[in-house]
Amino acid sequence: MLHDLRQDVAYAFRQIGRKPAFALVIVVTLGSAIGLNTSFFSLYNAGALRPWPVRDPDRVVVVDARMTLAEWRYWAGHTTALSGVTATMGGGSARSEGRRLYFDYVDSRHFDVLSPLARGRAFSADDDRPGGAGTELVISHRLWEARYAADPSVLGRPIVLDGVPFTIAGVAARGFDGAGRLRDLWLPLAARTRMQAADAPRDWAELTREVTLAGRLAPGATLAQARAELTTLSRQFRSQNGLATAPIVLTDTRPFSRTDASERLLTSLWFAAMTFATLIACANVANLLLARGHARRGEIAMRLSLGAGRGRVVRQLLTEAFVLAALGGLLGVGIAAVLPQAVLRRVPEMAVRAQPDLHIDGNVFLYALGLCTIACIAFGLAPALHCTRLSVSRVLKDAHGLSVPSLKTSLLGYQVIVSVMLLTAAGLLVRSAQQVASRDLGYTVDGLVFVGLEFPSTHTRARREAVAGRVVAELREWAGTSHVAAASTGPRPGRHAGTTLYLDLVGPRSRLAATAQRVYVSPEYFEMLRIPLVAGRPFGAADAPDTVAVVNEAFARAYSPGETVIGKTIALPRARYAVVGVVRDAYLGALDAVEPIVFAPVTPETTRFVMLRDAGPGGASALRPLVGRIDAGTHADIQSGPAWVGRVSALSQFGARMIGGVGVMALALATLGLFSVSAYSVQQRTREIGVRMALGARPPHIVRAVLGPTSKAIARGLVIGGAGAVALAFLMRRWDWLNGLSPLDPLTYAGVLLLLVAAGLAASYLPARRAMKVEPTVALRYE
Repeated sequence: MLHDLRQDVAYAFRQIGRKPAFALVIVVTLGSAIGLNTSFFSLYNAGALRPWPVRDPDRVVVVDARMTLAEWRYWAGHTTALSGVTATMGGGSARSEGRRLYFDYVDSRHFDVLSPLARGRAFSADDDRPGGAGTELVISHRLWEARYAADPSVLGRPIVLDGVPFTIAGVAARGFDGAGRLRDLWLPLAARTRMQAADAPRDWAELTREVTLAGRLAPGATLAQARAELTTLSRQFRSQNGLATAPIVLTDTRPFSRTDASERLLTSLWFAAMTFATLIACANVANLLLARGHARRGEIAMRLSLGAGRGRVVRQLLTEAFVLAALGGLLGVGIAAVLPQAVLRRVPEMAVRAQPDLHIDGNVFLYALGLCTIACIAFGLAPALHCTRLSVSRVLKDAHGLSVPSLKTSLLGYQVIVSVMLLTAAGLLVRSAQQVASRDLGYTVDGLVFVGLEFPSTHTRARREAVAGRVVAELREWAGTSHVAAASTGPRPGRHAGTTLYLDLVGPRSRLAATAQRVYVSPEYFEMLRIPLVAGRPFGAADAPDTVAVVNEAFARAYSPGETVIGKTIALPRARYAVVGVVRDAYLGALDAVEPIVFAPVTPETTRFVMLRDAGPGGASALRPLVGRIDAGTHADIQSGPAWVGRVSALSQFGARMIGGVGVMALALATLGLFSVSAYSVQQRTREIGVRMALGARPPHIVRAVLGPTSKAIARGLVIGGAGAVALAFLMRRWDWLNGLSPLDPLTYAGVLLLLVAAGLAASYLPARRAMKVEPTVALRYE
């Protein structure tokens, strides 16, 4: 058996040497599809399937439930199934030396349970309780290398976060960037009080503060035992404290274990798109092997006539297919080793803060191997079975070309079906992104400078108000009152314009509940963004806060249809607004529709954003020191208007480019397959074409004979694929992926139709045209 396998492999490589161009087309086609598919899996593996970078991750479990500090303490003191339970409280971010650093609050046993420190020590048990010192922290290995150049004397050095001094006590192990989320720092639980403003509510009440728990299974303990024990402990604790019981779910540390249905759906659709592209490549290769087998029918018939069994010949043909698949897989793994990093380098900075570890591990290698195996079966088995199902005597006596096998045209039709669906989905998403990019947002940002104010968490409410008031006052003195506007937030396409609020709209005859966004703005806001007033008046400096409001047209249409909204009252729990004006709709938040918005007068308390028009020479560079002089702890995020809007929408545009790239690859694979198969088929029919021409057939008849089978396959594929594409488009609209674009967008369908028809006709016509230039006498002697 092993001897036969060696012979088959050696024979397969001899066949590749005889037709290197043929093999190269197959390897490049398969390698491109496998490389794209494996690249996506590499990203998914790094982000969802790879467990936490901790010691012995298979023994670490995560509690998927809403826990409290008090319950953590109870569990830690009573559990026997877990050798340690660590609590993580979400921290946030703080600025240090001009850079934003992300951190979590953790208990003193966090690193003992998960990953021992590379240097230094962790916190003391005193730091787990309110009133503890909380003056030390642990930095990540990545931050240690980037900021401190891996200096071993970093321990004991001071580091300031939002003006709060800490001391570096330890350095985390290399690769440990956090328990499930990327972190630069870890602070003790007691440090939370130091990182809060003096007037912030002290929510250390242990029965209300929620934390994330993780634990390490004790030696000999199983996941089922830990689940049963923790369920019992949870019931005991909650019964003693009068709390409702909740189910305890233990998961492993892979992020995939805790993804929700929408995330899994999106991932599944991406995998479906990659699989479709791979199947197109398999159909291409199957057609090529089918054409090659048709050309080798004499060789196959001779082997069968000499006593070789059909199973032996099928095995030989499958071995040749597997060798080609293996070569394509090697090329695909090479692409997967390079492509993900190249893609991530172009991802907008807001999406990723650090490059994930994308090395080719066992998961990625096994995935690529599985793709190669499935591809080999998908493109190799059907041609092998088809080519060995023939009449030996008829083939040995046959001296004429045979017609194109029906299986070949069936595979061509399948390619077209998949290509239509994939290209239509990609086209709709790209058109959606183009429509959003070219959409009139309803406001103008040209000539504006945007200043976002980011206050340290330690600033009290009074200090934030004082700083915001001084910033607005000095900017107005510097640039002119009419050239400065203040707001609670800036226009952010693709995000909410403000906080959703539930209100009562009180009119002369009705009272109804409504949902809208609330944005605090100064009177200059609408003029600054060129948002015109369509009814009533804007509020002015004389209007007291929380007394008047301006709404947009979407609000008026939704909650006051057929009558004026001016004069009605918007009642909130702690405010009542009289509607005095209506402004034109503008896409200040979501891009698929204009949301109802209530604009209320801004105050220093609600000021987080300032806009300037005609900032003069220096622009943004002159504003930063001005804000820093007012308050050194406040960070000013200063951008030009177009840069601000472009930065926010960059991620959606990047996604559209990625999807468009997949569609272009699908089109390229489909075109390559059509061209390769047509060229090979025409080559095999050269003798038949010569006979036809010798008997007086004119070029149009030859073209029609060559294009006939391909044209019918393309037509069938367009009809069936078009129906599938329409169904998929309506699903995409249901999932809110089209941003208001019609699922029957005529430009998209016309573009896909023209692309595939043009690709199919060109791929068939060019080989036919080349064959017609052959002299009949030469064609009749062709073998």
